[in-house]
Amino acid sequence: MKIVSLNCQLKTSHQKSIKDKENLIREYPQVFHGIGKFQGTYHIHLDQSIPPSIHPPRKVPLKPKARIRSELDEMTNLGIVEKIKEGEPTGWVNSLVYREKANGRLRLCLDPKDLNRAILREHHKTQTLEEILPNLSGAKYFSILDAKCGYWNVVLDKESSRLTTFNSPFGRYKFPRMPFGLKMSQDIFQSKIDQTFEGCSGVIGIADDIVLLGKTEKEHGENLRKMIQRCQETGLKLNPDKCKIKQEKIKFYGVICCAQGLKPDPEKGKSLKNMNALENIKELQSFLGLTTYMSPFIPNSSSRTAPLRELLLKSSNFE
Repeated sequence: MKIVSLNCQLKTSHQKSIKDKENLIREYPQVFHGIGKFQGTYHIHLDQSIPPSIHPPRKVPLKPKARIRSELDEMTNLGIVEKIKEGEPTGWVNSLVYREKANGRLRLCLDPKDLNRAILREHHKTQTLEEILPNLSGAKYFSILDAKCGYWNVVLDKESSRLTTFNSPFGRYKFPRMPFGLKMSQDIFQSKIDQTFEGCSGVIGIADDIVLLGKTEKEHGENLRKMIQRCQETGLKLNPDKCKIKQEKIKFYGVICCAQGLKPDPEKGKSLKNMNALENIKELQSFLGLTTYMSPFIPNSSSRTAPLRELLLKSSNFE
């Protein structure tokens, strides 16, 4: 993928300090409005030896049907999905799945299990907690921001968009934007985030969570403006409802970050302490995931969890 080289220098001496979220949104309204759009398009690469599959429409109960239609209409208006013309051939047709979100709305997603088998994944390394912690140390001011609509900031080329075709109760649609569920989506989005903030001091982006930090109030303010400028240049939009600006303490990646240092998230510690005896592989995976977050605060974490990780091997028997 092409690396975009951008200038992250910004004169800030004549600019007022950004005091809070409302002040930031007033000054940079365009960064918080609409759906983002990274420059360029992404092409999905397939293993051509795997034949396309076509899934028939799934039966949908009458009650959520109208809500699905409403979500499809809104996503169409936003340019996230696009209706396919009647009779237009498509090699791949995926199923549609829906889940209710915390706010009561439906989340419409692909079920691309067959397509994922054919996708050639581009692996992109995400920073580990151990790699992130040194950058957080010494900071006294923090902001945490959210990349609005995550994967939808990535535009697919026409050929790749057709691969995301799905059946709905109202006909076939496709995603011109990168949908959730594709096995390479996380890698591509993380790569875009890393490119976006390359060279910007005090910025850490993991998936759609972006942390901004500074050792002084002035440094934090300068880093924040540079970060916002980079969003303007690359087309990334931020979610105003999930932004916290100039905090003295934040929670990020399972760690409490504050001027006094780094501390483990008490909620994750409580989850570990209250966890019942593990009965299957899925529960073991959840447990090891928690220990990964807490590993910087657990002496000899790697050696102590090694016997448990061995149980994840196919050759092992979980007892």
